[in-house]
Amino acid sequence: MISQRAIDGEKESELGIELDWPAYYEEFKRAHGDPIQWKGRLLFRDGWSYSLSDYKGPEYKPPTGQRLEDLKLIYWRIYAVLVTRELTQLEATIEGLRYFQTQRDVPLQRREIRWDHESQVASLLVRDLDLDDFAGRLGELKAMRDECVTNLAELKKAK
Repeated sequence: MISQRAIDGEKESELGIELDWPAYYEEFKRAHGDPIQWKGRLLFRDGWSYSLSDYKGPEYKPPTGQRLEDLKLIYWRIYAVLVTRELTQLEATIEGLRYFQTQRDVPLQRREIRWDHESQVASLLVRDLDLDDFAGRLGELKAMRDECVTNLAELKKAK
């Protein structure tokens, strides 16, 4: 049975329910992968798309058949370009810092802002630059590039 409050048109907050739309969007991303921007929407690897400007959506179901396959091919091509661009930039940054360090007598210094969630206080940490700090992201990007190559090959083979 529908409640009288719903019949009267009360808003979510008046009913004691507050939906967390940014959290919903994060769950959507976990379910559908990293998005790319395409034709004014966020496009996901499985063909789903989502509003580019509002956490509330709307979200759009993927098409079917050949249209879905074409959309996946578009996604993986664009995603491959984005991943390759970031990977190339990171590799160049690392190489540049490595060279720059060879021209200096003492280690380069790096500033980091750390946020303590418990105390809600930010602090500044200054320490030696360690290029190994970038290894994790570098590995992620290489794995993402390999994933792009694999998915593009599979999609092209299916055509």
